[in-house]
Amino acid sequence: MTIHGGVLDLPQSVRDTLSAPLEGGFEWGKIFGALLRSREVLKQADAIVTCNPKEAALQQEKFPGKRVIVQPHGVPIAKYQKDFRGAASEAYPTLGNQKIILIVGRIDPVKNQGWVLVQMPRILERHPDAVLVLAGACTDELYGKALRKEVRRLGIEQRVLFTGGLPPGDPRLLGLMQKASVVVVPSLSETFGLIILEAWGAGAPVISSRTSGALSLVKEEENGHLFSIEKEDEFHHALDRILADPVHGKRMAESGHRLTADEYDTAILSRRIKALYEDIIREKA
Repeated sequence: MTIHGGVLDLPQSVRDTLSAPLEGGFEWGKIFGALLRSREVLKQADAIVTCNPKEAALQQEKFPGKRVIVQPHGVPIAKYQKDFRGAASEAYPTLGNQKIILIVGRIDPVKNQGWVLVQMPRILERHPDAVLVLAGACTDELYGKALRKEVRRLGIEQRVLFTGGLPPGDPRLLGLMQKASVVVVPSLSETFGLIILEAWGAGAPVISSRTSGALSLVKEEENGHLFSIEKEDEFHHALDRILADPVHGKRMAESGHRLTADEYDTAILSRRIKALYEDIIREKA
């Protein structure tokens, strides 16, 4: 049984808002949970697998003695080491040799792209050759429209690029990560933070908000930088260090790449799941 949580990082008031049904609608999660007897499935499962340590701790508390496995997401590291920068340059020729600040993720309030967007005038004062690239499909139309309206209000249409949706593993997306000066993860909630591993796999330095996923991956000054959404200066300090000192950014990226290759390569992780199945099969036999 696998579980992937989604709002563990958020304050309770925000969780309540996100999980509340639309007026006049249904709480589909509870309905399907009842139909599929989700709680009973968890009780009967031989193992519960989740990518998040906090979720694992919650399940261990609910089911003492149950085998609960923390199985992280992974990156096919060999693919990320191929050079796809040409594909990105061909798809987005206006980027040129500018300093790319890349945010990858669906256009959604939880991903919090707007927070970085309003920082752009201050960023451009110190780094006039910076450009913000938002790569991801829009899953919240009102939020997407609000972002574009803010871009116009700030007068930075030439410094912001919306790529639209790009499939995982798309050469254009991998090329953008390889060309990026920095990948920023400003999310309000990330129970794992796969994009951090993807950025490291592509050789890009990472700056992330302090979500539970990021805190389990990013070590300050070792492989990246962390910031609090409430502290804008903390974000700008980290960004300045990487944009003004490419050597520092490269060192952060190389450390993250080593961690990804050693512990989060999909080839390694798939062997762990294979071993789990083999253990359960032996026990059942």
